[in-house]
Amino acid sequence: MSTEDGQRSGRPKEPAHGIILTEYLENGWTINSDYYISLLHNLKDKIVEKRPHLKKKKMLLHQNIRPCHKSVKTMAKIHELAFELLPHPPYSQYLASSD
Repeated sequence: MSTEDGQRSGRPKEPAHGIILTEYLENGWTINSDYYISLLHNLKDKIVEKRPHLKKKKMLLHQNIRPCHKSVKTMAKIHELAFELLPHPPYSQYLASSD
């Protein structure tokens, strides 16, 4: 018996091209629309810096449905920065996991 993790299909262990941006929030701080917009700017800048070939392409953004993520100000900035949002599927009690 081996404890080694063999090859398998599915999600890779590490990002294919490395991490683009890591940012930590100070203890006690919360994320609001202004902070999130600043984070989106930082992300866009890092993408241009680390992956210049993606500069002109539309990038997909997957995010939660938190109020700061769906505010009018945030949505306008997402559009301005040329991110495309991945839609969340509608909730269905038949598809929800049981607890």
